Amino acid sequence: MKYFTVGLHGDLNVNNFFGKKELRRWTVLLSPAVYLQKFSPKLYKKEDDKRFDTSSTLDNDVNLGLGGDIALRYRASKHVDLQLKSGVAWIANNNFDGVVTCCTSKYNWQANLSVGVVWKVGNNKKRENLMYAAARSVAPVILPVKEETRPVVKEEQKPVVKQEEKTIENVVKVEAVEETFPELPTIHFKRNLAVIDTARYAGELSRIVETLKEFPGVKVDIRGYTDHTGTDRINVPLSLKRAGALKTYLVGKGISADRMSTFGEGKDMSVDQKDIYTEKARKVEVKKHE
Repeated sequence: MKYFTVGLHGDLNVNNFFGKKELRRWTVLLSPAVYLQKFSPKLYKKEDDKRFDTSSTLDNDVNLGLGGDIALRYRASKHVDLQLKSGVAWIANNNFDGVVTCCTSKYNWQANLSVGVVWKVGNNKKRENLMYAAARSVAPVILPVKEETRPVVKEEQKPVVKQEEKTIENVVKVEAVEETFPELPTIHFKRNLAVIDTARYAGELSRIVETLKEFPGVKVDIRGYTDHTGTDRINVPLSLKRAGALKTYLVGKGISADRMSTFGEGKDMSVDQKDIYTEKARKVEVKKHE
């Protein structure tokens, strides 16, 4: 028997209703569907193996069927999912094979079970430009200002008026404002890791080290954050490890450990809603201790 079918499926991700933040590796999909089916059977007699005439019993029209699938997917990597899928299709035709059976129902059912691999196309990693320019104060410039005095008229007993013009040079002095501690760049992390990519963030790390050496008397707070994947039981320790990783790096560059305090803040609540699962939320910030 030859069998042709065309289906229109609508996928529904069940994880969106039950804890989608914690179950991101596993996905359950429901796929209700509508099918167009075409059957083309060939029957032969058992005793002589000759073709059996089914013209009077065969309903060979295109059939409309309903059904659906349920699939369980596991995210093996960024591009590959492993899938186990099962489905049922309802056939609105009991005469599709041309054989009269004992069943009086006008309908039939088909079931299927499959195991497969899903390849996700276009899931490339986005690189984000997260360089922040540190604000640096400018030393005041002392500018000389020349002022000319008005002529002084000196009267004596004699009717002689003597005018003297003097030029007085005044210097306006502006007291230098104490240089403020600048805003330092942010270091970001890959998902579930507390390892600093020293090659990627070489410039940012160098700027942090130089600034802390430029302000030897300043103490800083190092605060680690995570994205919104997972629970606080996982995220708080992970964010503290990220802060500790940066502190360890700075100690290795000659910064005193007594000047630095580390904090694990868990999920970053300051990012936009669209960025709560991105690299922008997985970060460590260094700020002056208040």
